[in-house]
Amino acid sequence: MAQRFSGAYSPTQGGTTAPKQPRPTSGVKTPTPRYGVRITLLSAVPLVMGMRAIFSDVSGLGLGLSAAALGIGSLFFLREGIKAQAAYDAREVAHRPAIPRKIFAALLWGISCVLSVMISGQMGAALVMGVMTAALFVAAFGLDPLKAKGLERVDERQFGRATRAIDQARAALKEMRSLLAPLKHRDVAQHFAQFAQTADQMFERVYDDPRDLTSARRYLSLYLEGARDAARQYAKLALTAPSENATADFIALLQDLNDNFARKTENLIENDHQDLSIELEVLRDRLARERH
Repeated sequence: MAQRFSGAYSPTQGGTTAPKQPRPTSGVKTPTPRYGVRITLLSAVPLVMGMRAIFSDVSGLGLGLSAAALGIGSLFFLREGIKAQAAYDAREVAHRPAIPRKIFAALLWGISCVLSVMISGQMGAALVMGVMTAALFVAAFGLDPLKAKGLERVDERQFGRATRAIDQARAALKEMRSLLAPLKHRDVAQHFAQFAQTADQMFERVYDDPRDLTSARRYLSLYLEGARDAARQYAKLALTAPSENATADFIALLQDLNDNFARKTENLIENDHQDLSIELEVLRDRLARERH
């Protein structure tokens, strides 16, 4: 007998749901990192530094390889900083990044240039080159966001609670992904990706308006924990005793979760529209009384 993956932690308790095609959902667009061409061009510089070091003496070899390593580290911090800034820009409410990755990248790039020029023994020129390249690096890629935005209209403690709840929810999704990935089942992977995208839209919604946390808490904790437990159970079953019926039931659960998360996110948006309509109506009434 196939086992239905539903229960107390599922938005639709009991019963069976026939598998259906996943429907597209609309939501927050994932920001695309910029500066791709510039980063690609810079990626060649550590390679040139390393090649130059090979044809130097022992001290030059150490300096050159160190410069190349720092250059690679700088590019890593730069990519992470661009991703963090893209996420910051996409949100209406956000803390500044905890680590100023782009600033660290500029410093590492400047130091790598200093070490590279020091191979020729020109210390003064090396320092000038380091300062200039770090400044150009900042000019090309900018600084990290240095302050929070949107927090003036939300409660700081409420925002903190929402952030922690979203972090826990994303951890549950990450664990589900790690459980399902080894199965290499295309349909399961496709439906999970659809559900993960829909869930992420709810996360972004709550992140932008932490007041929605109370209404969405059950989805961020109870339902996602249940989905993770079901994924753990299904993954174990799929590895030991694969069953097409069990796979169909698990896909149906993912569809149920996707539909319910999408519907809840739409309700959160509709509630905000209703709140705005009420505020506008109250404002119109006050203006009407002022005229009379």
